[in-house]
Amino acid sequence: MSPEEPLKVLFVAAEAAPFAKVGGLADVAGALPGALRARGIDARLAIPCYSSAARRAKLRLSNGISKLKAAMGGETISLSEKRAIAGGVPVSLIDIPYYFDRDRVYGYLDDPQRFGAFCLGVISWLKADSWRPDVIHCNDWQTALLPALIRTAHSQDPDFRGTGIVFSIHNLAFQGVMDPGMLHAFGLPWSEFAMDRMEFYGNLNLMKGGVTHADRVSTVSSTYAREILDPEQGHGLHGFLRAHAHKLSGILNGIDTETFNPGTDPHIEAHFGPDNATERARNKQALLLESGLDAREPDMAAPLIGMVARLSDQKGFDILLKSLDALLRRNVRLVILGDGDEDIRAALTSAAVKYDDKLSVRFGFSEPLARRIYAGSDMFLMPSRFEPCGLGQMIAMRYGSVPIVRATGGLADTVSQFDPATLHGNGFVFHDYSPQALCAAVFQAADLYFNNPNAWSTLSNIIMKQDFSWGAPAALYEQLYRDASAQARAQCDIE
Repeated sequence: MSPEEPLKVLFVAAEAAPFAKVGGLADVAGALPGALRARGIDARLAIPCYSSAARRAKLRLSNGISKLKAAMGGETISLSEKRAIAGGVPVSLIDIPYYFDRDRVYGYLDDPQRFGAFCLGVISWLKADSWRPDVIHCNDWQTALLPALIRTAHSQDPDFRGTGIVFSIHNLAFQGVMDPGMLHAFGLPWSEFAMDRMEFYGNLNLMKGGVTHADRVSTVSSTYAREILDPEQGHGLHGFLRAHAHKLSGILNGIDTETFNPGTDPHIEAHFGPDNATERARNKQALLLESGLDAREPDMAAPLIGMVARLSDQKGFDILLKSLDALLRRNVRLVILGDGDEDIRAALTSAAVKYDDKLSVRFGFSEPLARRIYAGSDMFLMPSRFEPCGLGQMIAMRYGSVPIVRATGGLADTVSQFDPATLHGNGFVFHDYSPQALCAAVFQAADLYFNNPNAWSTLSNIIMKQDFSWGAPAALYEQLYRDASAQARAQCDIE
């Protein structure tokens, strides 16, 4: 394929905005195909047809290919394809009501069977459709079965010969580890149950299958691509991944800059941008009031720190909880939005009672409130233990909220220490994973906020002008797809 020829790319994921969203993968799946189409690539999306998909997306689904079949574990699965257009992107929703007519995206005991059926359904649908992708881009363990199936059970299938495969790791902590009996249920040969393939301490590991059989493997930041090769963040796969390092790269995610736009966002109190940044103060006042904190002076003059995160130790809540007394004894305010671990919920609830004039916590997730936190906070805290990419810091900067982050994964790739003397950098960074390091970074930011308001204002304006759009990542993915396609075609010529 010459560089001038348009690519056909199928992006396959377990979740995609606006149809179903649990984490950052949904944002990627909802935005990257559109950015690829803007480059002239025929990019399409395939996801499960969750029962709430049409309602959440506020889109009408039409019937696609019907009466499809797939075999799993000796049983025949009946499925069909529903279709939609989302942001100009053709979307195929694989409809298997038995597995996906449920309230949640993840968290069921039969998740291995659910997403195995989805992958088998994608193959059944592709074989029945006239459109043939040059590259299939799979994401995380829920779609990792596809590369394994295409390269083993369908290795001689003319519908998939020469099809390039890209596999992206969004979070290595979740690998799809399951009973080895699923190998037979999925129709994979026994030869796949080997240490250098899909075996993992006596179990079947789908993530390993995706990495093994993909032509190219990507992660969501360059730093994370290096980190997962080490024991600390390799989650038991560091040695295996080192063996595949020759095809591993990191591409930083982007954000949808049309959706996340403080100049037009319908969820915030006042619109603003680098040219009218003084309007941010109205958003801060509104956020303080909504959070039950005092919006009058001197409280309004104190720095307001925002957090929007899953309540887990991965996101740094273990060191944050140990830091709260030291932080809130200072003249700062903290607003947290998130849900997750029950012990963290209980600790935050207790702290919010103790510091009811300085700490506000809202459990659950609200996209409108998240936007108001981005727009109204002075600083945005992400003290993550590990963070493959992170979107919060990018969105925060888009809204002029200065990030305070631990140097890990995508946080290290997007945030650098601000120097008020040179005006270089775009936030505050700490390295040690400890309460002391977290507090030191917050105190440093607060000192600049109080003692050098001109530098602070300049910093807030600098970060609002940064480009975190999908343009540059889409160009890198295009090259990755072309490399994967060329390798798959070359392999066919050899065979």
